[in-house]
Amino acid sequence: MRKILLIAFTGLLISSVQGQTFNPFATKFKAYVINAPEVILTDVDKIAVLNFSNLSSEFAKESGADLGTKLADYMMTDLFRESSGADDVSRVFVKGFRTNIFQLVERNKLNQVIAEQDLQNSGIVRDDQAVAIGKVLGIDAIITGSISYSSNDTHEKSSLVSNEYKSKRTVTCEARMKILSVKSGEILGTISEQATRVDEAKTNSAYPVYSSLQSPAAIAGDACKDLARVLVNYFCPHFVEVDYQMETIKVKEYRDRAKDANNYVERGEITSAYKLYKAIYDEDNYNPKVAYNLGVLYEVVGDFEHAYECFSVAHQLNDKNDGYYEAYKRAESGSQLMEALAHLDIVIEPFEYKEGGETVLAKKLTTKGSRSKRVTAYAEPNSKSKVVGQIPGSTSLTILNQAGEWYQAQLLGNKTGYFHESDIRVE
Repeated sequence: MRKILLIAFTGLLISSVQGQTFNPFATKFKAYVINAPEVILTDVDKIAVLNFSNLSSEFAKESGADLGTKLADYMMTDLFRESSGADDVSRVFVKGFRTNIFQLVERNKLNQVIAEQDLQNSGIVRDDQAVAIGKVLGIDAIITGSISYSSNDTHEKSSLVSNEYKSKRTVTCEARMKILSVKSGEILGTISEQATRVDEAKTNSAYPVYSSLQSPAAIAGDACKDLARVLVNYFCPHFVEVDYQMETIKVKEYRDRAKDANNYVERGEITSAYKLYKAIYDEDNYNPKVAYNLGVLYEVVGDFEHAYECFSVAHQLNDKNDGYYEAYKRAESGSQLMEALAHLDIVIEPFEYKEGGETVLAKKLTTKGSRSKRVTAYAEPNSKSKVVGQIPGSTSLTILNQAGEWYQAQLLGNKTGYFHESDIRVE
């Protein structure tokens, strides 16, 4: 049996919300939020990515692995993505934000200029040569770099299963990238990153089975995909996956409606969740859990100003909660993020949350029985009054008023009706 393991590479941003006490029963909410690059390339619109130079050992080069081209191609693919970093676009709630902000020189045109400059077989491209290529292409910045990889094979006995051995091939790729200004020739940014991939094969033999493993070059090629994403994220805005843990509201007056809100959040129906949490917060703005949950709903749509306000309240009310503090600091840097995006001519469309009406926090009732049964609604709080509707069982309605054993509820078509308490369950 063989499997490929992905090992985290140095410098990778871990996209999770830290600091909160883990609650296995809490509502989990995954969303993709905006992350600014480490280097902001102002006044850069058009770029080109040169093939990276292969600095691997002669043996690695002779294996036929054109890693420099692979890495450049993977970077180009990532630079073309509209939502880089977001593997599930249904969990992207930011409007108007895109990650493909640069114009890219076509590969054929780039190769033609390189051939004309007689650099295709010259190995490492010097900075002045790269700038010269950029000037011919009429671009603003050009990306160069080098890549190398090393491989290590091991064979060891399993510590968990008797008579089982594991042959393992570990390949580590290291890339060094440089961004050059074509106009001035200055270095706009540099970064060095590593990515490690492992291929394993289990056997009952004490002898290695390295022949069943992928070749070092093939494994290195897969590691290039990981490196490409990190190198692109260094200078290009991207999405980061965040796993939120929504707080559970225990205040009796709002417990049920907050539970409904969290159910909406879990399904990704953030507008419905917002209506409830905004209404709860307006009435109970000294509850740090409510403030935090509302802040999350602002953060996921890119409204960092309101997210900062809510997270600040949560932190002030409970400064012992590390999760609130980290959310507060994260939102505090939101203004810097927006400024960075503005330099890249990216404008986030405001997400217009619509608040709920006066009845958003009203209590609910549910008619008893299955959907195939009917419960009578009366015009007045007595069974001798006019019948205004036959409502299916298991229907949830908003309570408007109570008169002894009778409950008035909102029906369809702007009608209202009274139900006897024996026919309903009050939530």
